[in-house]
Amino acid sequence: MNRSRQLIPAAILVLLAACASGPSEDQLAVTRSDTETPIFAAARAGDLNALKAEVKAGAGINVEGPEGTPLQVAAMAGADKGVMQLLQMGADPNAGTDGSRQSVLQIYAARGNVTLIRGLLRAGAALEYRDESGRTALAYALAKGNLPAAKLLIKAGSDINARYDGRSLLMHAVDANSLLMAQLLIDSGVDVAYQNPQGESAMSIAQTRNLGDLQMLLRQSGSGDYN
Repeated sequence: MNRSRQLIPAAILVLLAACASGPSEDQLAVTRSDTETPIFAAARAGDLNALKAEVKAGAGINVEGPEGTPLQVAAMAGADKGVMQLLQMGADPNAGTDGSRQSVLQIYAARGNVTLIRGLLRAGAALEYRDESGRTALAYALAKGNLPAAKLLIKAGSDINARYDGRSLLMHAVDANSLLMAQLLIDSGVDVAYQNPQGESAMSIAQTRNLGDLQMLLRQSGSGDYN
């Protein structure tokens, strides 16, 4: 009788451990599907209970459907709590990034959501991933004027000398007349003298557009006058 009383708690502990266990390796595997499974609807709606139920039922977390992974779908829908839940479940922030769509890190860099950027970086999000436009997450943060996000990405090791559309990040910041973003890049050690194959530089763009404040900033940084 005493022995059976001792066995009951042990059995319950085993059951609880099984229930509390995370997703299986198969569920975390990066796979593809031509159609959306129910986990996508749960992710898009940011329905945490539905997400948990789907994972408990064996749904793949990193499956790539027509519009990306559940994590990407949740991010595009602005379901931030769903994104956090999926990350906690083991969602891969780099799944579904084949160059044809934005990464989740890029989405939140553009929005300036520092909390989720930190979560994505902890999960191993690729800093230098480029989408079909050639932009990195830092490029999105700079283009949208999201200073805290840009600072965080630079601190994490983003390439401040990355280029897209034939111009450096500094050249794009100057062309957008963004004194704040240009200052951030200069303070971070960007190559202010870079010239593209067409002979353009940050200074030449500032001169062509008659951007006096930026010309002064660039001269103070030692870029010189490039025509």
